[in-house]
Amino acid sequence: MYIENFKFPTTFAFPLGSNLKIPAKHLGAVSYISYKEKIATFADYKRKVSTKIISMEKENNPIYERNTLEFVTVALEFCTFVENAGNTGLFDFLDKAVKILPLLYLKATLLPEAEEDEDAEPELTVTEDMYESVRNRIAGLLGEKDSYLETFHPDMQYSDTPIAAFISENLADVYQDTGNFISLFRQGNEEVMLEAIVLCRKNFCEFWGQQLLNALKALHAVRYSDEELLETDKEE
Repeated sequence: MYIENFKFPTTFAFPLGSNLKIPAKHLGAVSYISYKEKIATFADYKRKVSTKIISMEKENNPIYERNTLEFVTVALEFCTFVENAGNTGLFDFLDKAVKILPLLYLKATLLPEAEEDEDAEPELTVTEDMYESVRNRIAGLLGEKDSYLETFHPDMQYSDTPIAAFISENLADVYQDTGNFISLFRQGNEEVMLEAIVLCRKNFCEFWGQQLLNALKALHAVRYSDEELLETDKEE
């Protein structure tokens, strides 16, 4: 159990020069040691216990959980991927998109719960220009394949037919939230990092998770519907 302000004793009530033997089990060693050896051994013991306490604190902190760190890695990879859309051919883009999106979705579902600070106002860095840049890059690469008929659109309740949606817009929506998450997490401030987890997880449940799945469904159809055309693009 972690005890706040606990201080390790640094001296022992034995006469200097004493040859008294101290049971090493009290000092973290494996054999009996003399008084002259005990100070160095105890210092090592103190250092190990302190390290263990810090490690236990990190284990109980959502910031340092394995699932969080893995999400950070995949989210950063996704942001880099869409920011550079168009630098490769259509086939390469589609092939990677249908692989990274399921992984991003999976890692987002595993994000740990964290306590929300209702007074927190995190500074979001993904601007409208950044959003549009990503959207335009993807739209330009996909061309006519960018649009698809969506049945999960919020406006479907007012329509009897599917509504046109766009892969580029879906992916830009995902980019907006994951990009904000990465920028907040990079600050290294634990309070901000915790709020980044809370915000990203909440928005995933309420919005961008569905946008990701909508895009993935459409991308799957494009990636595997016209193999001959895509193979030609790959060869070029």
